[in-house]
Amino acid sequence: MRNLSLDYFKVFLAICIVLLHGGWLYDINELIGFLHVNGFFRIAVPLFFIINGYYFYNISSLSALKKWSIRVFLLYIIWTIIYLPLMVYELSLSQIFIYLLAGYFILWYLVAMFMAGLLLFFLKQYSDKFLILLSFIFLFFGYLIQLIGSMAIFSGFMGEIFNWGPLHRNFIFFGFPFVTIGYLVKKNNIDLNFKKGILLSLLFLTLLLLESFINFKFFNKAIDILLSLFFLCPVIFLVIKKIKVSGNNKDIANFSIFFFFIHAYVLFFLIYFFNIQNTLLCIFTVIISCFASLVLIQFNKKVKFLL
Repeated sequence: MRNLSLDYFKVFLAICIVLLHGGWLYDINELIGFLHVNGFFRIAVPLFFIINGYYFYNISSLSALKKWSIRVFLLYIIWTIIYLPLMVYELSLSQIFIYLLAGYFILWYLVAMFMAGLLLFFLKQYSDKFLILLSFIFLFFGYLIQLIGSMAIFSGFMGEIFNWGPLHRNFIFFGFPFVTIGYLVKKNNIDLNFKKGILLSLLFLTLLLLESFINFKFFNKAIDILLSLFFLCPVIFLVIKKIKVSGNNKDIANFSIFFFFIHAYVLFFLIYFFNIQNTLLCIFTVIISCFASLVLIQFNKKVKFLL
């Protein structure tokens, strides 16, 4: 039996990512838009990593790791081929080569999850304290790299490097810390009182919004890594995990995955063909991506190669 609460929650997280990419509320109020896009919605990717790490605990042997690796690798190849027309349209030949390795747009997530999983598998022999400390150190270094870029300490080529997303938004500085948290939650069967979890979530959410507000005042730039996410996201995960919705249907889980993968295509075509303000763009992207995901679920049941 699956805990469907996590599957439903992944749908919510996928919607958060759409609203993030579409610039939710930016056309209405810049500050409110920033607090959503570079504040609250930033919980989505770390929580996806935590959920992946939670299930990765079951990968306990080399044969299981091989099977998992092949599945993730094929998923990356298939969706890279699907996104290849957009890559050819938007990128130069050299950029295409780079992004085939780093992952184009949303596909960076698969690369980061894959590499983070491999790294964790070979480090899991070490103590839990070591893994948590290493995770925070990695996240903090990623935060520093991003901070240096935001503060424009360097100019020219070095400035461009420190502002290049894949330098900090990768498996080491972003994927591994949160995948490890999910893994350790499952390994130690960590639990949290629901009411305490809600209170802690509100506390850390306040810190997240405060951190986002500070970033808005000083930098006003897109922020991937926020230090408060390291504390907020595990608590949110424990709260959601506490909600029991049992079942065996994988359609909800598949819906969230298809929604995540297809929304970038929908965004591209809406932006290309229509002049739509941010908030309406987000709403239409969510609606169209929902319908597209339902179609892909049925298609995948017959062909079985998209997931």
